[in-house]
This record gives sequence, C-alpha cells and structure tokens, in this order.
Amino acid sequence: MTTLADLRPGDIMFARHVRPLAADLLILMGQTILGQPGYPHHVGVVTAQSSRTAEAFGPKVVEAMPNGAREVEIGAERWTADYIYVRPAYEAVPNAFPLDICGERVAYEAQKYIGTPYSFADYLALAVHKVSGEGYAMIEKRNALQRYVSNSKRMICSQLADQAMSDAGFHVFDDGRLPQDVTPGALYEKLLDLPGTTTLHPRR
Repeated sequence: MTTLADLRPGDIMFARHVRPLAADLLILMGQTILGQPGYPHHVGVVTAQSSRTAEAFGPKVVEAMPNGAREVEIGAERWTADYIYVRPAYEAVPNAFPLDICGERVAYEAQKYIGTPYSFADYLALAVHKVSGEGYAMIEKRNALQRYVSNSKRMICSQLADQAMSDAGFHVFDDGRLPQDVTPGALYEKLLDLPGTTTLHPRR
C-alpha cells in the first residue's frame, strides 16, 4: 500500500484544484485557452520525506503560491483522490548527478526558489505566445512578451517545478521550450509520457 511515508525528495505533486477559488478558476481558464488539459491545476516538488525521529514530521513540498513560493508539510489533506504524485526516472539522466541523489538534487534546486513571487499574468502571456504560432525561439530571439514569460523572477507552480528539474539536469521537454513555457496540465501529461515515470496514488 502506498502511503505518505513512501514519498521521496524529487517526487512531483499534482493537485486537481488550488486555493483560493479565484486562482483555481483563472488557471482553468488559462489552460483551456492554451488548448491544454483542464486539470491538474497545481504542482509542487517534494523536498523532504517523512521523519521517524523524535521530532517526527511528514513529507514537505515546495510550491508556488499567490503570496510567493513556500515550503510546507504534506498532511493527510493532501493524500486524497484529488492528488497524484509522480516520480520521474531521474536515473535516465546520463552523468548529471550520482543516481542515488538526483531526486535530492531536484529538491535542493526547488528550495532555492522559496519566496519567488507568483505571476498570474504568465497565463495570459503564455496564451498570447501560443496564438502567435511562433514556437519556442531562443531567448535572445524572443519578443518582449515572450521574454516576460521566460523571466524566472516570477513563477507559476508548473514553472517552478520544471525549472527545478531543469536546474538539476533533468529536462522534461525536448521541443525547445524553456522551463517557463509550461502549465500544470502540460507538465503532467509530458511526465507521464516519459519512460520510467511511476505514479504514487493516495489510497482510495
């Protein structure tokens, strides 16, 4: 049986919904405009597994939120049918990092973005970028709007997760996009398509 205790650093959390409701609806609208899956709406990077010491704590996750990226403990409220946890096949990355610590490296990179501001405007910018039909150009060839999306000083949740994996040497996409060119639905679908990806489902 899979439990919270089975989560490991580097696992990726996906949630069907996010709070507040206004943010949830905005994400749904943004992904719909982009022609991408309507769900999930939220992403986080597991950064610590459960501790069995005297000062026991549950797993922790870094997630981008409207008030800035934060690291919080995962409790039973995040182990429901509205959540799914994905474990990418980090060992498939040649010579990136020692195989037994690659997930730890992703977690370490995610923690660097704690406090990073959120930007709902990125959904609008991503939508306009898609409508332009210009594809994913090199950063120096992008227009002002595209460079705005590519600015890692602000991140939506999927951008933070993809950036952390990229910083650790694991690249989810191979179509030329930068880590900032991704929504929760697109990241979820692509990770599931990658060889070796496993999923950890909360008990139903």
